[in-house]
Amino acid sequence: MTSQRSGILLTVGGEADADEQRLSELTDRLRDDLIDAGAESVERLHGGEAPAGSKGDAVTLASLLIALAPTALTGLIAALQSWLTRHERTSLTLQRGEQKITVTGTLSKEQQQIIAEWLKAGRDS
Repeated sequence: MTSQRSGILLTVGGEADADEQRLSELTDRLRDDLIDAGAESVERLHGGEAPAGSKGDAVTLASLLIALAPTALTGLIAALQSWLTRHERTSLTLQRGEQKITVTGTLSKEQQQIIAEWLKAGRDS
């Protein structure tokens, strides 16, 4: 990745009764929202071994890798907010390296600011 882009792993979770098909549908909707919000690229993760203790490949089924232009930060946060509002029983985990942020429900202004600063810090490092 170049210094103009930031790679973020985004994983959908939270619906205890969600099967693989439901997770896939939720992830597809989120992917579409992120593309509409101006993400440079949004790719599904594929393959690899499932983490210890997981069933099948649900983690990669519900995970997206986002390449984000610096100017798309505001759009990304708005897209996450909108998606979480529509899918209130879900959570989203953003991961960059070993750092993770998990959010659920409606994001407060403070939470939006924390996410924005976290994203900007990752871009600058």
